Amino acid sequence: MNNIDITFNYGYSHNSRLLFDFTNFQKDGIPMEGSGRTTMEPRIRYTLSERVTASVYYRYTRIAPDAGGSQIPGSTTNEGGLDVHVLIQ
Repeated sequence: MNNIDITFNYGYSHNSRLLFDFTNFQKDGIPMEGSGRTTMEPRIRYTLSERVTASVYYRYTRIAPDAGGSQIPGSTTNEGGLDVHVLIQ
């Protein structure tokens, strides 16, 4: 078959906590803590036949604390791999 599929996945999520003090009210709240997570994953999949496929991927994940701080420290993770699927019937 010899088919090649190329995909790219991107994701971003943000979590934050705000404090709303009604004795000294601020409409946007007071930032307490928070972090953002970015994930990117390109993948190349190669189909050799109906029963054999292989794919190579790279996954990048970054966690960045907000300026107000976070209980989770910032980190970066790099991951790569090779998946081979063989269908046996």
